[in-house]
Amino acid sequence: MKRINKLTESDLTRIVRRVIKEDGEMCSSKDQKPSTERPLCSSEKISSGPIISVGDTMFISYKDDANCPKLCRVEQKTKVTLS
Repeated sequence: MKRINKLTESDLTRIVRRVIKEDGEMCSSKDQKPSTERPLCSSEKISSGPIISVGDTMFISYKDDANCPKLCRVEQKTKVTLS
């Protein structure tokens, strides 16, 4: 037997706001900070994107499957083509 729940407008508004808030928290700001502990771009299969240089280390900015911004580290002595 199916059960039908009736929601008030305030219940529906509260649920929608919670879903939007949780969706916005999926992307972590720590994933956007350059660090030498970042995974290598070759292991992430990233070959292009905006380049960020911090000291002697270069990073490529990309978006993951969840459309969150991420950084990967470019290996030293890797040829990079600038356009």
